[in-house]
Amino acid sequence: MIVRWAVAVVLARELVPDGLWKIVAPLIPPFRPRQQGGGTVPVAHRKVVTAVVYVLTSGCARRYLPPTFGTSPATAHRRFAAWAKAGLRRRLHRAVLGGHFLAFLGLAAALTCYKKRAKLTTWGTL
Repeated sequence: MIVRWAVAVVLARELVPDGLWKIVAPLIPPFRPRQQGGGTVPVAHRKVVTAVVYVLTSGCARRYLPPTFGTSPATAHRRFAAWAKAGLRRRLHRAVLGGHFLAFLGLAAALTCYKKRAKLTTWGTL
């Protein structure tokens, strides 16, 4: 049991290091209990973020999420869906890229326009 806990702690620190957590934590919307009430004590956001990062980076199917992460696959999916709906990915990109976000968007838009124009010419596509 102690070994499983230690593995989970080490894995959590590798998947979501403290520096990344300092960026992500303030961007996560607050947890809202379900309207019907009841249920269990909410799982810590960091545990859910770690589980989501594991699923996204390992290719593991969500339903096979190991119990060492301290959250169920259903909870991880519900929170991920709620965070996606709240625009967490966009806010995270802005926070990580900082002042370079607008330049990044400008570059992405320029590349998109270039691709569209290239398809119209005989030069081919990117």
